[in-house]
Amino acid sequence: MRMFGLFLLLPIVSFAQSVSIYMWGGSSAVNAYMDEHIIPLIKKEKNIDLKRVPIEDPKTILRRIQMEKNAHRNGDVDVLWINGENFKLAKDLGLLYGPFLDNLSNYKNFINPDDKTLHVDFTEPIDGLEAPFGRAQLVLVYDSAKTPNPPRSLDELEAWVRQNPGKFTYPLLPDFTGSALVRAFWMQVKGKDGFKKSVIENESKSFWERLKSLKPYMYNGGFQPANIAMQDVLFGKGDVAFTFTYHPSSVVNKINSGDFPKTTRITTFKKASIANTHYMAISITSSKPKLAQEVIDFLISPTAQALKQNPSIWGDETVLDLNRLNPKERKAFHFSHPALLSQEELKKDAIGEMSAPLIELMEELWEAHVLR
Repeated sequence: MRMFGLFLLLPIVSFAQSVSIYMWGGSSAVNAYMDEHIIPLIKKEKNIDLKRVPIEDPKTILRRIQMEKNAHRNGDVDVLWINGENFKLAKDLGLLYGPFLDNLSNYKNFINPDDKTLHVDFTEPIDGLEAPFGRAQLVLVYDSAKTPNPPRSLDELEAWVRQNPGKFTYPLLPDFTGSALVRAFWMQVKGKDGFKKSVIENESKSFWERLKSLKPYMYNGGFQPANIAMQDVLFGKGDVAFTFTYHPSSVVNKINSGDFPKTTRITTFKKASIANTHYMAISITSSKPKLAQEVIDFLISPTAQALKQNPSIWGDETVLDLNRLNPKERKAFHFSHPALLSQEELKKDAIGEMSAPLIELMEELWEAHVLR
């Protein structure tokens, strides 16, 4: 009896449960957003220990999930940051848990159901298997003090590169941003026909020749960095005149950190600033799908989305319908900086993405005709 009374006096301890989130780890801003803001907040509000696992290539994680699925066992991948061809692959192989969107209160409360851009991932219907997390749009980043009138089309770029040898390069494909840059120039050349497989296969030879002809005039005799992070370093050092980003507001973070000069500005590609949405999904082999949904629901909360859009933190555009927020919540999404363009300016040149198979085809042809 005495022992029973002692147990009654002991405090009830609520142990936090851990959830993993597998994300590309190549951005210091994204990593800091998660480590310094989201992970502490989700621990405080949800009592969940969120573990960020950096990855280089999502396909390696998808292969692991596929092996776990085939072996009928759970794995350690819970939430997965994904989009484009990787989502298409995961969906086709049945590697994602769901549909789960109807279980997310923040999705139902703050996201516009009529926004068609949030229902497809590079033209592939999401079918409730992933939740929109952020918007991206490709822009060119330049130093206005050195290059006040940057090239915004392939025609302008060809002339500029020849007049300024050694000051241009772009990341090797299949780097996500390097690939998008090539597609942007292709769409400028072909317009709507550029989305047709037959046109890409049969009418792109002269386009590849134009890109290849630039190589002798490029940085260090044609050197191309392996990824966009290395491209950013070259730009920050002044070795090249441009870098590129899918997150227009993120340049403010780079300016504030001293990585980019204060005179850094962004501009769009004429009628070819590729825009898309990136998403959060759940592995089919996760042993904690309900907790994973709690994590994703928090990531699309007004609090998490406002922090994400803050240019001094990350600068990734929100997926929320701001008209659904109260005035105080809405105010947290308004930022201004000389480097930034207005949403109206960005939208003027925004275009949608190709399908994942066409992106793969473009990357294969680039490797065959430009790299080799």
